[in-house]
Order: sequence, then structure tokens, then C-alpha cells
Amino acid sequence: MKFIGKLLLYILIALLVVIAGLYFLLQTRWGAEHISAWVSENSDYHLAFGAMDHRFSAPSHIVLENVTFGRDGQPATLVAKSVDIALSSRQLTEPRHVDTILLENGTLNLTDQTAPLPF
Repeated sequence: MKFIGKLLLYILIALLVVIAGLYFLLQTRWGAEHISAWVSENSDYHLAFGAMDHRFSAPSHIVLENVTFGRDGQPATLVAKSVDIALSSRQLTEPRHVDTILLENGTLNLTDQTAPLPF
């Protein structure tokens, strides 16, 4: 019984270390490039951003730097120096819900020619 308890504890610690490593890795330029590439390859949209920032002082906010977003083959719908995305507990029941999106030094082009946003 002690062996199973120790094994479960070691697995839990290893899982926490992997999660913490991924958390910090995603905030690097490498992580931003890979997230951008994954979204662009697996959807009809093109997403590119330079860095992702998250702070424990504001845990519900994710800040993306140097963002461009739009439909593949179309001009960019969103170009911004900084995009602050605020999440809420409503994310658990409605994953596409975002509490607020704050654009800094950017443009959002919504016309009849541009494709609709995914949300």
C-alpha cells in the first residue's frame, strides 16, 4: 500500500513539474510561434503573435503582443500591438465566451468584405 501511495505522489509531482514547465515555455517566443502555427494550421484563420504574457497578480488576463488575426487568404481583420483577453468562470460552460478584449495601438477591420469573426 505504501508503494502505491509513493508512486501516485511521484506521478502527481512529475505532472505538476510538466505543467509548470509548459506554462513558462508557452510564454517564450518559441511558445508563441508554436501556438500561432498550430492555430493557423488547424483552422480557417491565420493567427500570429510575438509573445504571450500572464501574471499571477491578474490570473484571469492573458496578454498577447504584436498580434495579427484574420481569415486565411484575406486581409488581417485584427492588427494590434497588444491584446488583453480577460477570461471568467463562464469559460467552463461556454468555452468561446470571453469576458473582455482590450486592444492597444491596433485596428479592427469589420466590413462586408472581411469574413466574420469565429465567435
